[in-house]
Amino acid sequence: MTTFVTSFNAKHYDLYAEAMLESVIENWSHDDFRLIVYYDGYQAEPSFFPQASFIEYRNLEEVEDRNKFIHRNAKFNGMDHEGNYNFKLDAVRFCNKVYAYSEVAFEMIRADCKDWLVWLDADTITTAPFTAKDVEKILPAPAEVAHLGRIDIDFSETGFIAWNMDSPLAAQLLIDIRLTFDTNEFLGFREWNDAFVFTRLLNIHRIHGINALNLSEGVRGLAVFENSILKDYFIHNKGNLKVKAKIESQVLQAMTPPPIQASF
Repeated sequence: MTTFVTSFNAKHYDLYAEAMLESVIENWSHDDFRLIVYYDGYQAEPSFFPQASFIEYRNLEEVEDRNKFIHRNAKFNGMDHEGNYNFKLDAVRFCNKVYAYSEVAFEMIRADCKDWLVWLDADTITTAPFTAKDVEKILPAPAEVAHLGRIDIDFSETGFIAWNMDSPLAAQLLIDIRLTFDTNEFLGFREWNDAFVFTRLLNIHRIHGINALNLSEGVRGLAVFENSILKDYFIHNKGNLKVKAKIESQVLQAMTPPPIQASF
């Protein structure tokens, strides 16, 4: 059974996470997947979260290593002394993704689970039926890690990353990513966001033989998610697209007439 992981902050639930979760429940085969959703910004799990048998909600603020990281690196939040923001140097924001998927990875390693572990951004909408057979198309068995490589920038798009947990090399890559944050080794990198760290370590692991599948091989530009096989199943509302998608959804709802009530 493939395990998916995602996360979101409370302020982003209405903007995109709710729509993502509802599309998952509508389109995913409930028997083929496990989705672990990390949230932060709530004291406890809200009752309004969409529920399904294959979805598990977890409080990211209960991950102590993540809390220690944020406390230790609070000043590395992408802001300079003049108040300018640079996402490339925002380790605080992008650490959440790393701690969410690595926590699940460590659980799978301890349980000797040999299935795929997949990170999927919470601003992704599922647009078509999605089953285990579709995962087999996207993630063929020989691959040990799958990612969305980019030609026009030197780090991958990390809205979707997959690790084959049957591979010791994939497990070691996950461990190394987590340790890079736990030990503050990331500070020695040119950029501190999760995508740059992932790509830098993936390149090193390639040298040591990991079988890396680039799902966007040869695709130009930055928008590689929507030009890969993933477009058959998902829309990734990256960046300002999530705001546009929310507005369009609200407009559509406003234009849809209420159902006609039958009178007898």
